[in-house]
Amino acid sequence: SSADDKSAPDEPFLSPLVIHYQPSLSEYTRREMPDPDAITPSIREADWLASNGEWNPALDRLLQACIFMPENSFVLEKTGLLHLRNKQWRLAHDIWQHLARLRPDDADVLTLSAQCLLMMGKTEAARQRLNGALRIDPAYLPARFWLLCAQRASDEYDPGHSDLVWLPFDDLRWAVRWLDLYADDLIELLGPERYAGLARQILGIPLEFPEEGPTPEALTKARDTIHGISRCIDSLDRALNKGLYHDGLKILDRLNAYKVRAPDITTARAQILSGLGQFKEGMAALDELPIRYATQ
Repeated sequence: SSADDKSAPDEPFLSPLVIHYQPSLSEYTRREMPDPDAITPSIREADWLASNGEWNPALDRLLQACIFMPENSFVLEKTGLLHLRNKQWRLAHDIWQHLARLRPDDADVLTLSAQCLLMMGKTEAARQRLNGALRIDPAYLPARFWLLCAQRASDEYDPGHSDLVWLPFDDLRWAVRWLDLYADDLIELLGPERYAGLARQILGIPLEFPEEGPTPEALTKARDTIHGISRCIDSLDRALNKGLYHDGLKILDRLNAYKVRAPDITTARAQILSGLGQFKEGMAALDELPIRYATQ
């Protein structure tokens, strides 16, 4: 089947929310709770409900499990992620704050706590947490993404700041997902112009608003643009993984229509052209990189 369909990506149900890259929910479960008997019926039912989009009933089951296992990191993480999914920032933060006391050197926990603080308007506290996460893991993408958001929310933001400009393809895919998933929240936090600047920094797209300002129609178009790009990049990832190069070229044409200038999209074009046996064209695409992105 075509890679450019409307089906959801084959990802674990928590994956649009997670702050790290879980290989799969089952492996995550085994790593956190190696004793299968420790996984209560409430947790199993919560997983099943969440995998079917029943977020609130899933959260109810996890809250039941928290009563009996208040110090269990596995249960607390799942509960915190579902609060995050529901954008219940204060409730989510209470859980990540508790986990931070249990695991003070965990970059995942510090980053999620910071995201909640940022969405609650506590920018400076969020920056401190994110800097702490980056001291633990300087390359950690979620902390870099949310720190960039926190910096853009501050009047001290340096427009010359260049982090997240040249992202590897998989990191780009995640960054665009967050731009899409939290679009309304980031527009409220940063303001439309700074959100557009964040999108330009990551994707190179000319996301701009009319002279009269960000009208409701312009905001809807901006959200739709980011959502469309996110779906395209997910589809492109599946096409590359499955070797569906003809589909990949069609998806690249759509990304080109959005005027996406992220460097690894050009690299993907070179990979696809080479996969189709068009080696000369693939090399020509790679040759464009230092020219097209020298100023990025």
